Amino acid sequence: MWTTVKGKRALKINVNDKIELVSVEGETLGFWTKEVLKEAFEKKFPGLVYVKADCRGKGVNEEVWLLP
Repeated sequence: MWTTVKGKRALKINVNDKIELVSVEGETLGFWTKEVLKEAFEKKFPGLVYVKADCRGKGVNEEVWLLP
């Protein structure tokens, strides 16, 4: 997934065994394990509910499927 600033690619987010912020040049700018992020979110937002889902389509035709 790329983020853009004024229409130009700026950062890429890679999600594998860790979450990485990657520059356009391919340099890893920072990373976190899923467990570290989970603990940080639970501490800061104790009422947070994490939902995993798949989606397809766009706009009025978008479908979202919650995953176990």
